Amino acid sequence: MMTDSLERFLQDLRFDVPAGLVDRAKAAVAVDATGARQAVRGTVHNRVDFDTPRHGWTLAVVAALLAIAIVATLVFTARSLHPRQITPANPIPHRAASSASCSVQVSQRPSQVIPEKMLSPTTGWAQGALRTTDGGLHWRDTSAPQPNRAPGPTGYDDFFLDSTHAWTAQAVSSPTSCAAVTFMTTDGGQTWHQSEPVSVDVQADSEVELQLNFIDAQHGWLLAEAGQWMFGHGPVDAYLYVTSDSGLHWREISHRPGTAASGACEAKLGNVVFASQATGWSQLPRQCDTTLLVTRDGGVTWKAQRLPHPKVASCPCWAGLPTFFDQKRGIVSVFDDAGAQSLLATSDGGSTWSYRALPPTGYSLTIDFIDANTGWDTVTPPGWSKLSGAPKDWLYRTNDGGQTWTLVQADLPLGFPIFGLWFVDANNGFAAQQNVALTGPELLRTTDGGQTWKVIETQILRT
Repeated sequence: MMTDSLERFLQDLRFDVPAGLVDRAKAAVAVDATGARQAVRGTVHNRVDFDTPRHGWTLAVVAALLAIAIVATLVFTARSLHPRQITPANPIPHRAASSASCSVQVSQRPSQVIPEKMLSPTTGWAQGALRTTDGGLHWRDTSAPQPNRAPGPTGYDDFFLDSTHAWTAQAVSSPTSCAAVTFMTTDGGQTWHQSEPVSVDVQADSEVELQLNFIDAQHGWLLAEAGQWMFGHGPVDAYLYVTSDSGLHWREISHRPGTAASGACEAKLGNVVFASQATGWSQLPRQCDTTLLVTRDGGVTWKAQRLPHPKVASCPCWAGLPTFFDQKRGIVSVFDDAGAQSLLATSDGGSTWSYRALPPTGYSLTIDFIDANTGWDTVTPPGWSKLSGAPKDWLYRTNDGGQTWTLVQADLPLGFPIFGLWFVDANNGFAAQQNVALTGPELLRTTDGGQTWKVIETQILRT
């Protein structure tokens, strides 16, 4: 129960914890408890979103406490955002509000820069709709106003399509109802447009987790999961909504009720990603092995598809969430219980998947591709073991879709927990990691393809 709660806690704070990074933290504790650095996240919402499943971690209590402490320093637990011009959507008929309230929390403005998507050498987005136009030095709070009852970490999500189009989703509650509201901007956060409330049927005092995904400026999906999962109580229901007008109006297209089963594979909707208006993928718990759910009708119906086991993995294994570069070509990460990460690729829209080798020197940690051919991977150095403490990682690059890898630089200044890697072209890239003082994230930048990195002193600008 403790490990299940920890995993849900980490995911509710929107940090993904790949297998292997946890082992690094446990090793660091064993070597030097005062200098331990817990790796809490691999890649955030960048081009390769390797979300690990929400169930089944087996951590020692001391590692669990350390993970919670560090994650708490990385995530802004509040999101109360300043007033900004907003246009409400025209009312449309929608399902009546649920008869039960959901659990939300009053929140504050973001106090730390946690990047989510860098789009060019100058422009990028961070959690809470922080936006930079000077390469990460200054981040302006462009976020939309919040409803009267603001959400906590489990009731918020954001999605950044490009430099001007972005969406946020927030859970709102009254004594008798629970709903989600989305906000959309087309001008980089100068103005926001609010959707009609989207009703979410919940049991009393349920928590609601939201996830957004868009393939273009008009077509997107909103996943709402409702349940009492913080302490592992009861089932989690999943509701999927679709929009074709940029998020102003949503309609429910799929509902998968949860079950109270424990330890078994439950084929319910998890995190979702779409490659086209028709084809999308949903992640399943780790008990489901390498199985994902796939839809070919825009999310109305879903079927299970089992991915091949990696050649080098010691299964049981589980699959992350695929990333597609177009409607045909994509990649997906597979993890095993030993902490190894493997890569699969498809060129036929996910009908078939084939194995791609990763650098052989150690554990692959954070992977980022800018297209189907060009990508980077941070890897533990040769000879590193789980008792060696936190290493200085090595950086590799591929130009052939993962068929071969070339060492870019050894002993990177990226030896602390890395929770984001974003290359925007062959030369310019960004990385986010836990700082030495364990007080929050630090952002680094390279302009030579990853050979050298420089820390950026970030600043949040208020208006």
